[in-house]
Amino acid sequence: MKRVLTAESRAAYKKWFDSFSSDEQRELVNMGVACGADSKFFKHEILDILSHLDNERLKSNRLLFKKFAERYISLVPNHIRPHVNWALLENSRDYRAWFANRQMFVFNCLVVKDIYEHSKDKNSSYLLWVPIIDDHTPETCKSFSSKVFNILDKEFQEHAVEHWSRPQEGCRCSLISITHAQAEKYLIDMNMSA
Repeated sequence: MKRVLTAESRAAYKKWFDSFSSDEQRELVNMGVACGADSKFFKHEILDILSHLDNERLKSNRLLFKKFAERYISLVPNHIRPHVNWALLENSRDYRAWFANRQMFVFNCLVVKDIYEHSKDKNSSYLLWVPIIDDHTPETCKSFSSKVFNILDKEFQEHAVEHWSRPQEGCRCSLISITHAQAEKYLIDMNMSA
């Protein structure tokens, strides 16, 4: 599943990048903006575009920046798009990062669920919800700090859907897949510290 999703992202990104005119492509190269789909370190289109949205030279070209911003938002589900604050998208790196974090959160869920469904290995079905905690972290993120879930847990699915239904500035939550033994140890350690 992971390879398939990454390959699909790579192909779509190449196709989109190739849709620029030759003049636009030349200008992008001069700005230091290149399609990273062929890089061996490529993970997902949304991450590559996120890095380009920080490029000051790209920002100074309103037309090209708009194309990148629109492509970036086109990669998130339709129900989220009406809630996009375009001024924040342009000016706040944390806000922009929320969309990529959401996509990677969902990607990690899909990969872990696929591994579990194809192997029925209960060892591979646990996720650790890990928000980055700082002065900008919303309270909703803090409540999930270091929570362990099973991928099949309905409560996890409900929390994830609710948490990621609208953009939240300052949210930098992620998921880490962990083994059954790690989940048990983590829960024991959490109970001891409480």
